[in-house]
Amino acid sequence: MDFIDHPQGTQAMLGSTLVGIMRVGHTGEGSVVRLMIRSREGDLIVTAFEGDEIAIPGDGSAVVGPATAPEETSARWRIALAHRPSPTP
Repeated sequence: MDFIDHPQGTQAMLGSTLVGIMRVGHTGEGSVVRLMIRSREGDLIVTAFEGDEIAIPGDGSAVVGPATAPEETSARWRIALAHRPSPTP
């Protein structure tokens, strides 16, 4: 499972599902992200924390990694996300 950094305010493909990265930040205890998952069953808006695994209807799950604060080269927060495919029977 490979984590890929995604800037806040962009979209990512996790498997065959489009995921919008709405907000990224950091609490005193870890990273937090608000995602919009565009599934065949409708849009889901979820808030998740670093280490959480979010079910994507019909397409496995998204795993939340660490967030990166804005810096000189990137003015936006970034979040690491990975896709875990559904198990094949």
